Amino acid sequence: MTTTNLRPILFSATLAVVTATSLFAAGQRGGAGASAPQTVDFVAVGADGQPVTDLTAGQLTMKVGGKDRAVTSLELVTFGAAASALPAPFATNAMSDAGRSFVLVVDEESLRPGLDASVREALAAFEKQISGHDRLGVFTLPRGTISLAPTTDRAKFQAAVAGIQGRAKSSMTANDRLCHGRDVLTALASIMTSTNSQGAAPTPVVYISAALAPPTSGPASLGAAIECQLTPGEFQRVGLAAETVRAQFFIVRPEDASEAGLAEGLENLTGVTGGQLMPIGNAADGAMIRIARETSSYYMATFAAEAADRNGASLRLELRTDRTGVTLRARAGLVIPRADRGSALTPQNMLRVADVQRGFGLRALVVTSRNDGDAKNTVKLVALAEPVDPAVKLTAAAAGVYDPAGKLVAQWTAKPEELQRSPMAAALAVPAGTYRMRVAAVDAQGRAATVDQDVTTEMTPAGVAQMGSLLVGTSAAGFQPQLKFTTEAEVIVYFELYGRPAGPFGALVDLAATVDGPALVQAQPTGVISRTIRKQ
Repeated sequence: MTTTNLRPILFSATLAVVTATSLFAAGQRGGAGASAPQTVDFVAVGADGQPVTDLTAGQLTMKVGGKDRAVTSLELVTFGAAASALPAPFATNAMSDAGRSFVLVVDEESLRPGLDASVREALAAFEKQISGHDRLGVFTLPRGTISLAPTTDRAKFQAAVAGIQGRAKSSMTANDRLCHGRDVLTALASIMTSTNSQGAAPTPVVYISAALAPPTSGPASLGAAIECQLTPGEFQRVGLAAETVRAQFFIVRPEDASEAGLAEGLENLTGVTGGQLMPIGNAADGAMIRIARETSSYYMATFAAEAADRNGASLRLELRTDRTGVTLRARAGLVIPRADRGSALTPQNMLRVADVQRGFGLRALVVTSRNDGDAKNTVKLVALAEPVDPAVKLTAAAAGVYDPAGKLVAQWTAKPEELQRSPMAAALAVPAGTYRMRVAAVDAQGRAATVDQDVTTEMTPAGVAQMGSLLVGTSAAGFQPQLKFTTEAEVIVYFELYGRPAGPFGALVDLAATVDGPALVQAQPTGVISRTIRKQ
């Protein structure tokens, strides 16, 4: 018996792009895996306070753990204003695609009532200086009255800032200051650890405080009413947390804490974190505006780590440049994870662990379509993936699909010829549901990268019909999918339509600057009915 199954109607539409502006942001690479070269991030600023963006590896000298290390490569990652009000349609491990993730920590109990106004004004001005892709988190300590994880939701950020209050006591004993300092440092280390972006971009951490007690140098005198001890180890633990999460640490002081003991603790914290201590200044051009500017770019310097370096301990980091008028800002130490004594870091192994790898930039887009003819696996997920840098050559790649419980339910391994295509395509059939797809790859330098994207397999309603995912590309060789656009004069939009009714049926494809904005360009798609003939 011969049966005819109607497949989707395949539509495409060509849209002339009316501007040469890039639709999506660009990206660079992040950290490295245990068996790959190690990277160190740092910031370079000129005498005018502006980021320096033209350093070369030959202008740097580096010591790690007291040993000279050659800088084998140097990359600049730049965060600019978002090229579009829309989020990037693809998932990426490239930091400039993802934006910065600021952790703003306010010590309310160091701020006298009334001083909080300058903090709120500075944070409000700071919000206006950064991209909509940047995430902002607000935490107050040591009691934690406000705890907002980094988010792009500006309304939540504004509400959190509005709630900041000065809660300093009118008078504090020496013991009160020590207890306050101990609680602050414990909370600060915890906040950095809990907001760790798992080796993504360095995390800008801004600690706003008017005063912090210095560490005690020895045991309290006999008869002294001292209940709390604030040891150097408490400060060092914050420094280690900053190294572990790769924090760019800034300490902002709302007023001159020149009274004995009030500034010394802040200066000690500056030293152990490799941070900067600065007065808050005015809202228009003060510390927060400077922080927004200095964190707008950073460098990734690569060196060959020795086996002995990979011990999970803090190694002293010394980074210098012979470039006149340039200041390098880096953490005082570097923590390199312990070497993996297990199997090599292959794409298949990366599918079986949760660790995120950012040895080079990788982006991916998952599109869905129906998988007719399979009663169990009714949906096909297609992951399109490519390196951010076109010069990167992949030597191995794999993709996996995970259910909500984290179980790997389907996987794909790239063949050599598939690695030559850009983007490469991984197709996996699964039952309808909600999943996470991971693409893992290794490049010719042995660097590892992963990228994850959540996906729901539902089709999009289109009147009485349903649509699969939109796919955008160019007309090269008929239709060539493309994830990122720059100066292309036109693009082609491809989608599948299921259940088209009989009779006239209209459709339009719009190109707009925002989700609900007016169409900049419209096109009417043309369709071709695809049929599958099966013999039984």
